[in-house]
Amino acid sequence: MDTEQSSLFTLGIDDITQSHLISIAKWNRFLAIIGIIMSLLTILGLLFGGSYLFSNLSTFGNRYSSTSYNTGAFAGAMLFYVFFIALYLIPCFFRLSFANKMLKAIAANDQQLLNESFNQLKIFSKYWGILTIVVISIYALILIVLLLGIMFR
Repeated sequence: MDTEQSSLFTLGIDDITQSHLISIAKWNRFLAIIGIIMSLLTILGLLFGGSYLFSNLSTFGNRYSSTSYNTGAFAGAMLFYVFFIALYLIPCFFRLSFANKMLKAIAANDQQLLNESFNQLKIFSKYWGILTIVVISIYALILIVLLLGIMFR
């Protein structure tokens, strides 16, 4: 067991691994920037499209809805979408940080910066893993409630 652990700590980054890491970092930077841009464009679309929808909400034929109801529905929908956009935006920043630190670490041959970049990748992966577990749990809970509702109907 000692030979396996000691061999892990003597690993080096050869030219092929360096090339792969540079490619991974560049693609991750591209995906992070696209994710940030799309999130910001979505927020702008929600603000402008949502305000247009809100201003024309009374023309949809609902005579019984009041202005305060429309305002609350609009604010609730906006907060709902902004919350989910923020959930997506957070890992984009970790991904961008990973990519930038990885490229700098390889260019400067800096081990500490390389470790920090892998830490950012770990945080990014852990974030998506936990979020996936939460979403699957919510789906399972919804399924259980639906099945219980059907059984006791």
